[in-house]
Amino acid sequence: MRALAVPVSAILIGAASVACHQKPACCAAPPLPPPVNFDDYRSVNTDDYRTYSTYGWNGIQFATRAGIRCRIYDGPHSFQYAAAIDCWGPLPGVASGVNYAKVSEWPYDKDTLTPITRGPAPPGHTEVFSLLSHTDLNEQETYHAGPTEKRTVDPASYHLLNPGQKIVVPGGHRGDDDLNTSICAVVTDDSITCEIQNLYHDGTHGFRILPQVSQTY
Repeated sequence: MRALAVPVSAILIGAASVACHQKPACCAAPPLPPPVNFDDYRSVNTDDYRTYSTYGWNGIQFATRAGIRCRIYDGPHSFQYAAAIDCWGPLPGVASGVNYAKVSEWPYDKDTLTPITRGPAPPGHTEVFSLLSHTDLNEQETYHAGPTEKRTVDPASYHLLNPGQKIVVPGGHRGDDDLNTSICAVVTDDSITCEIQNLYHDGTHGFRILPQVSQTY
């Protein structure tokens, strides 16, 4: 995927460089909006969005008018604990082929984007807790009614989260309710910030879906 994208990027970068050399004023990238202050957003009733259940897990789901869908895995209410947030669909501000954003309590190998489930990252590799990648969108729309029975998620189960609203899923890990709190806020229909705060393993991490350029942190 990356190999195919490089020539296109090179062409686009080259064209942009020429244009900027000729008309510098026209080429300045629009400034990024400031980081989201979650206190400025109105909380919705999380239970109204608790529409996902798969074998061993429960989750909160929402969608925006731009067609972006998100799922927050609700560890404290699941059979096993973990905190994770996935968003997918027509993500703006990303490279060609990227349709998926994720932040997780558990780290991923930065190079292979595979989860590190045991021990530290392999030597020479860097672990990350949030990523932008490509996923099979059909797989995102499935759940398990049992160990082997796979079904399709009802599209009506995605409830709209409007600009100015946020969903907060309280954490809870080893007796501490402040650990691993998941939160998503919709800034505009195509601008979303999601993060897991006070990660048990490593601080706060998340992603910003932005028309200018989507980011992880």
